[in-house]
Amino acid sequence: MKKIIFLSLTVFFVLGCGSKKPVFLKLNHTDKNLTYRSSIIQDIDTKAMGMSQNQKSTQIVDYNYELLKKLPDNSTDYKVKIMRVKIDQSTADGGLKFDTDTDEPKNQQERIYAGLKGAIMRMKIDENGLISDFSGADKMLDKMFEELPGSQLETLKKTMKAQFGNAAYQEIMQDFISFYPDKAVTVGDTWERSIKRSAAVGMDIKTTYTLTKRSKGKMYIDLKGVISPNADSKGLDMGMMKIQYSLSGTQSGSMIVDEATGWVDRNEVVQNFSGPMEITSPELPMGSMTAEMEAQSNILLERID
Repeated sequence: MKKIIFLSLTVFFVLGCGSKKPVFLKLNHTDKNLTYRSSIIQDIDTKAMGMSQNQKSTQIVDYNYELLKKLPDNSTDYKVKIMRVKIDQSTADGGLKFDTDTDEPKNQQERIYAGLKGAIMRMKIDENGLISDFSGADKMLDKMFEELPGSQLETLKKTMKAQFGNAAYQEIMQDFISFYPDKAVTVGDTWERSIKRSAAVGMDIKTTYTLTKRSKGKMYIDLKGVISPNADSKGLDMGMMKIQYSLSGTQSGSMIVDEATGWVDRNEVVQNFSGPMEITSPELPMGSMTAEMEAQSNILLERID
C-alpha cells in the first residue's frame, strides 16, 4: 500500500519582549518576508494478515511567507508559496527520489510533486494564532490533476485533498500555533494546550510547554505531549478504500524563538505512535481488515532566509 506523505508546513511562534519580567506569547507580524524549511523523516512499520511492510522516507519542503496586509480585526493576510519539494521514499514495492530543483518528472507521481512547486495559497491569522481562513490548496490540486494524463486519478485526487487540501492544511498549521498560554509566563513556567486533528489521520494531542531559558534575545521552550485517538476523525477516503486510524503515543521537542521578530528560528519534534488501522474495501475478501501500524516521525522546522 503506497502512502502519500504529509507535507509538513511551517509555523508562526511569536513572543513578547522583556528580559526578566513575565511575557505574553503572541503573534507579532513584523517580518514581511520569510522562508522556512520543513524536514520530515519517517519510519513506518505495518503488519496485516501475517505480513510486514516497512516504509522509510525523507521529505523536505521550502515555503515562503509574504505578509500582504494587516486587517482591521487585528488579523493578518499572508501569501504562502511552495518553493521546493524533495522526496526520498523507500517502500517494499519500490521507491521514489525526486527534487523539484534538480529533476525532471518521469512519471505521474513525480509530476504531482513537480506541480506543487510554485503553488500559492492564502491564510488569515489573528494575533492569538487562530487561522480563520485558508485557501488555494484545493484550487492547486484541481489544476494539477486537470493537467495530468490517465483515467484512474480520482482515487489519488481524493487522497491528495484529504492530506493537502484547504481543510487539511489549515488544521496542520493550526496544530503548530495552538500553544499560546492565556497569561504571562516567565522562565520555569509551564502550561498545557490540547489540539484535535480530525483530517485523514485523526489525533488528539495534549502538550505541556515549559519556558526553560531566555538568552541573547532568544527564548527556549521545551514540549512534551501525549497522543491519543480522535474518535471523530473521518479517516482517509481513497475512493474504493477507506482507512480509519486509532493511534496513540508521545511527542517531545524544543523550540528556539527570536524575541525581537517573534518568529521561530528552529523547532524540533519527535513523535512515536502506534495503533490499529481499520481498512474497508469491496476488493478485500471479507470487506475489511485490521492492520497494525508503528511509526516514528522526526520533524524539523528552521528558518533559512
